This record gives sequence, C-alpha cells and structure tokens, in this order.
Amino acid sequence: LGALGLKKAIAHVDQPLEPFGAVALLGGFALYLIGLAAFGWRATGRIAWDSVALAVASLLGILVATRPDALVAVLLVALAAVLLVLYKAVHFSAGRLRVRRRAHMLSDDASSDGAVDVGSEN
Repeated sequence: LGALGLKKAIAHVDQPLEPFGAVALLGGFALYLIGLAAFGWRATGRIAWDSVALAVASLLGILVATRPDALVAVLLVALAAVLLVLYKAVHFSAGRLRVRRRAHMLSDDASSDGAVDVGSEN
C-alpha cells in the first residue's frame, strides 16, 4: 500500500497528492508501523508505543497530506522513518550491547569446551 502511494507521489512530485495517494502513502506507512509494533509485542510481550504513536500521527497526517507538493509528503514520511530508526537505535543500544556480550560469552564457552568452530579457519 505504501509503495502504491509512493508511486502516485513520484508520478507528480510538483503537485499535491490526490486523496487516494495520501491514503495509500501514509496509510501504508501506518500499516507498516502497526505491523512492526505487533511483531514486537508477539516476540517480546511489550508494545512499541513509539511505533503506535507514529502510526496514529501518520493516519492523522492523511488529513493534511493533500496540501503540500507530493515530494514534501514523501520527504516527511522518510524523515519520520529515519527519526524512528535513530530513536530506537539510541534507546535500545544498552539492551543490544547486553545481548551481544552474552552471545560472545556463550561462544567463548562453547569454543573452550573443545567444540569445533565451523566458521573459523583454524
């Protein structure tokens, strides 16, 4: 759905989006974000409220996305996606570091037990 909205926007970058294009672009982005939050909830048991909030903001953005040029709407969606990725990268960096350290410690334990490391050249 988002790709369809992007196609409609790219076809006429210097004109405002038609209502169908705005719904497709921002609705598709919101649908992606809801899917991301649902997957996170299923995998971790936690709801990613940041993704849900951005999805709601995207749905509300449909109301005004037909005013500026289509290129502006696409750039705003891209900016929102980049900011969400940056937020998640900073916010969850400590947790990722803990997981990596634990995985590294487990791999060190496995190699010290005499297990053969298939990926190494030794």
